[in-house]
Amino acid sequence: MRKISITILSLSLLTVMAGAAIAPSLSNLEQYFNESSTTLIKLIVTISSLFIIPSTFIVSKLNRKYNYKPLIIIGLILYLIGGLGGAFVNNIYVLLIFRSILGIGVGFFMPFATSLVSDFFEGEKKATMMGMVSSSNNLGGIISLLLSGWLATISWRYSFGVYFLGFFVLLLVWIFLPNERKKTKKGTETMKSKKNPLPKSVFTVGISMFLLILAFYSIPANMSIYISQLNLGDSRVSSVVIAFISVSGFVAGFLYQKIKKQLNKMFLPVLLLLMAVGFLMIGTGTSMIMLSAGVFITGTGVGLFIPELYLKISNTVDKRSTVSAMAIVSSMMFLGQFFSPIFLDFIGERFGNGNIRFPYLFLSISILIFMIGSIFTTTLKKPKKLEQTLS
Repeated sequence: MRKISITILSLSLLTVMAGAAIAPSLSNLEQYFNESSTTLIKLIVTISSLFIIPSTFIVSKLNRKYNYKPLIIIGLILYLIGGLGGAFVNNIYVLLIFRSILGIGVGFFMPFATSLVSDFFEGEKKATMMGMVSSSNNLGGIISLLLSGWLATISWRYSFGVYFLGFFVLLLVWIFLPNERKKTKKGTETMKSKKNPLPKSVFTVGISMFLLILAFYSIPANMSIYISQLNLGDSRVSSVVIAFISVSGFVAGFLYQKIKKQLNKMFLPVLLLLMAVGFLMIGTGTSMIMLSAGVFITGTGVGLFIPELYLKISNTVDKRSTVSAMAIVSSMMFLGQFFSPIFLDFIGERFGNGNIRFPYLFLSISILIFMIGSIFTTTLKKPKKLEQTLS
């Protein structure tokens, strides 16, 4: 079981920050593709998210007929092609094609990174493992962002070398991951079981994930350009700052279960407060210390929020529907990634404020409003209903 746990967690290393892995080199890419718009440059980080969405639904349907292991292997191969291929192009549109292939690959194994937890773990172990999956997501971000930022100082092409990490994950999956899911108590395989309709709460969680990642991705999609415009450093500096969101998320994932028990019904309002304060510090920051602190605080909130949403899904649907449910939530996650720079740039233009600080201040105020609403909702709900909502 330990080898399976390590393999599942290794898959999580490559998921959430797949597109953001080269975020520290965005300022370098902006200089190289100097005839392209800033929004097009940001799409290098986010366009993979758009292609993750259909591929997650495709793989959820394929999973009804085929074992999950070959599907994961296909996804990892596409991940390597799309990730490493970007290092060899000279045209931004060709680069965006490779980034799209990367997204298709991630979509093929992303739902399994969480659904397999429900297959192999139960009860407290499942909740703990969900937190560890979130930590693993962020650990992947720490490794890839720091390595990418260092490689980008040599050349922006070298920054794409971070995707070679997928090769080691491919080996783990090939060697240690079972070819079939655990059987249900009735002795039938999960993938061959009859599919049940998904509850409405799956879509509610999906919308929550969309909004969360829409806000979260303002950091990897903008920070490199933000730091460059403020003359605070190069790609190495931006990689360290962006990595702080993964460091805090890594720690938060491990402490998720304990923190949730301590905060009880105030869990959600506190998470929103952390994010609001973090974005305010980023939007008003004038030094690396303040920016890093803001990113760390924001990352703590996000790092606690994501496993909460995943646990909500795993506790709501049965094992037969887990892959389909995770496909929906994962799709909303990556839809949020894709629309993050587009939406925030639009908001800036709409309010007539092109200052790069404005999106962070806008997010801070918006999340603060959500937090006030969540406090009223929490105090008005009966304890039993509240427990069902947050469990």
